[in-house]
Amino acid sequence: MGLSEEQADLIIQMNEKSIGKTKIEAGVENALLRHNARNLKAVQALIDFNKINYDENGLSGIEEQIELLKNSEETAFLFGDGAKKITGAKSEEGKDKGKPKNPRKMTYTEMCKYM
Repeated sequence: MGLSEEQADLIIQMNEKSIGKTKIEAGVENALLRHNARNLKAVQALIDFNKINYDENGLSGIEEQIELLKNSEETAFLFGDGAKKITGAKSEEGKDKGKPKNPRKMTYTEMCKYM
């Protein structure tokens, strides 16, 4: 490619830093999701990424920061309790509203309601 050895080393170092940064960001996001963060961007803004390191053992320094945020009065609201609440329309289970009666067997009043 026509690159000197120094230029190649510089490119490799830049790529390694970029990959390391991406691994840290993904690891932080994963940790926040495990701790039921309600708003990832808001919590990430409070995290000091300079205190987080990534090595062959994984991330270090993130769990302590998350626990501090969860236990602080000012930031505890940013984390949920983990229980997911499902809301929505109630089921029409047991009601036979899907199939109408045969029109030939309907009375005149039933036919008027049907139409």
